Amino acid sequence: MSGQDWIKHFQVKGINIGHYVQMILIAGFMPSKKGTVYNLVIVKGELFSDNNRTTSKIRENAYLSGMYKPENVEIACLVREMFTDEEIEKMGLYWIVTMHEPVTISGRCSFLLGMDLRGRSSGKLWFNVYDDKSNNIWDRETGFVFKVPQTK
Repeated sequence: MSGQDWIKHFQVKGINIGHYVQMILIAGFMPSKKGTVYNLVIVKGELFSDNNRTTSKIRENAYLSGMYKPENVEIACLVREMFTDEEIEKMGLYWIVTMHEPVTISGRCSFLLGMDLRGRSSGKLWFNVYDDKSNNIWDRETGFVFKVPQTK
């Protein structure tokens, strides 16, 4: 799907698409080739102490463990599509952030795409952006999406 197709798809499902997400998906979006397979892992924030739950330390830990950045922001769309909200909550998560290369919009902050289930009780599901500050301290209920090498 194109970025515009993803926006329409999520809107039909009742998922609110943040303004910056729309900008990212419309402007520089490159869909994967049909049949592309991604091996992904979601690292739970609870695995890190409060002081070590920063973007830079989570990335460092992931890289040392053989994980790496997803090269395509479409992975955030695929992850949003892959899990129901109930499945995400059963994982003990309220946010899932894809740790792709940060995207800068209009010279502003660098952003990561992710989903937010906090508003679910009010019926508002979000596909949103998150600031990629290296010293940003994330919540324990955040999951971080990384790629892992394919196994043979």
